[in-house]
Amino acid sequence: LVELADPQLKRLAGPLTQPRNDRERREFESGVATLFFMLGFDCVRVGDAKKMSEAADIFAKTSAGEVLIVECTTEVLDP
Repeated sequence: LVELADPQLKRLAGPLTQPRNDRERREFESGVATLFFMLGFDCVRVGDAKKMSEAADIFAKTSAGEVLIVECTTEVLDP
């Protein structure tokens, strides 16, 4: 389905591989959720909802019922 809107996945690839500006950094989270969808996960993105901004960014579920809780960032994390 994603390929219908982005046939060569170029619009998806930019924010995921090399976010160059604030807009693409915000789109990173959406891109990650899209990848999970393409891999067959049911997912919901809640990271941009103001009241849920302190929660995880994405919740994804496999067809077997396993749940992933995903936090997205483009920043370098301290070890």
